Amino acid sequence: MEKKHFKSIAKNFRIIIGLVIFVLHLSSVRSQISFMPNGQSIQTTNAWDIKLVDINGDGNLDAYFGGKTWLNDGNGNIYETDLSFGSGIFVSFGDLNADGFVDVVNTDSIYLNDGTNHYSFTKFLSSDIVMHSAVIFDIDDDGDNDIISCSQTTDRILMNDGKGNFTNTGKSLGGWGQANYAFGDINSDGFTDIYLAIPHTPPPGMKHAENKIWFGSAEKKFTERSHDISNAVSRNAILCDFDNDDDLDLFLASNGNIGNMILFNDGKGNFKDSGQVLGNNSNAAKTADFDDDGDLDLFICHGKVPLGDGAPNRVWYNDGNGHFTDSKLSLGNSNSAAIALGDMNKDGNVDAVVVNVKLDPKNKYASVPCPVEIWLSKAFESSHFLKSKDAYFGLKLPALTPEVIAPGIVSDSTWAEHCQVAVTPDGNKLYFYSMGIEGGYGNKDVWFVTCRNIISALWQKALKSTTTHTLNVKPHKFLL
Repeated sequence: MEKKHFKSIAKNFRIIIGLVIFVLHLSSVRSQISFMPNGQSIQTTNAWDIKLVDINGDGNLDAYFGGKTWLNDGNGNIYETDLSFGSGIFVSFGDLNADGFVDVVNTDSIYLNDGTNHYSFTKFLSSDIVMHSAVIFDIDDDGDNDIISCSQTTDRILMNDGKGNFTNTGKSLGGWGQANYAFGDINSDGFTDIYLAIPHTPPPGMKHAENKIWFGSAEKKFTERSHDISNAVSRNAILCDFDNDDDLDLFLASNGNIGNMILFNDGKGNFKDSGQVLGNNSNAAKTADFDDDGDLDLFICHGKVPLGDGAPNRVWYNDGNGHFTDSKLSLGNSNSAAIALGDMNKDGNVDAVVVNVKLDPKNKYASVPCPVEIWLSKAFESSHFLKSKDAYFGLKLPALTPEVIAPGIVSDSTWAEHCQVAVTPDGNKLYFYSMGIEGGYGNKDVWFVTCRNIISALWQKALKSTTTHTLNVKPHKFLL
């Protein structure tokens, strides 16, 4: 009798797991994302900007912030070096002389890479303003990188002859050191345009400033159009096709209460507010397909830089139509000034490095040491688990382990009501495990489903007992 009872339970287990796999296979499978800190405790001052680039040519993304180079060990850990490119803290990287190697621009100076990843000062840039920061981009679509030189009050366009020799055009786009420049074909005419986000007029006035759109042309001339957003303090602009209609939409981060905005493009360079507010008090953001569903999401940095008390950063998921949902991930709690994205540990996922800034008004506005946050992403695929309302995704303290918990997923019979589901920290395996089963067959059986394929299940261990008894089952630990 007991043997028949055992066989019946075993058969029911197989049927239930088969049904679960079938539903998972048919459900809309979506990759979820979690970020875990890399474990380093790095504090720095005056880190207003962050760049990720392979500085030493070893194939790893290194970091440059606070006027210093930090080399990556390949596992997402960075270590300070004495390699610096002058005294400026706003450094730009790009191939300036068309030799295929990354060069450096910092405070009116060019440092060329000799091809063996050794950098040497080469020349000063000729300009009528003092460079505070630089933006590197091929502005005139001729195949080489030009420079927008920004001072604390204005900007200048410096054109490249293709060999790293730059000519000051004397032309200004109306920006300055705290403005943000985004590039792309805004009006779909085939030429590079520029969106200029201006937080305010330069000090000491610091009044509201209108953002600008500069439309490029075949004659390599730009035509200005004002794009005023009332009460906005525009700190960051991203041009991206958020709604997948083949034109560039606009994200604007505002360090003010108006909030971060998504504006849709009509294809002719006219932007319309979508009505969405993606948080507020933001200085920086980056876009990437974090959930691997084919559209671009947003990592938005928060905190009222440089005098605020900090705020968590957020990741927003795009539904493919340009409508965003808060992932509920809460990352950090500082004044985040800048962010850079890249695969820091070579696992194929997009990681984030965030730098923070705070000034102390009680100490002559001296820069206070703030954390440098290296967030390593852990992506995995999951379904809605039979649309269980109590399924959730997030970070679980203290280990910050990414997980999916769906109590009652296998709830077709009373003896399986306490089965739960979890994902390993590496995101590769989905576990079904029991927390004690009614009827005397409590067990530690673990069910494996390959998350990225969700095509089969394996009964990990058969029930060994043929007699009725009760086991006190502890929560199953993740198997790494």
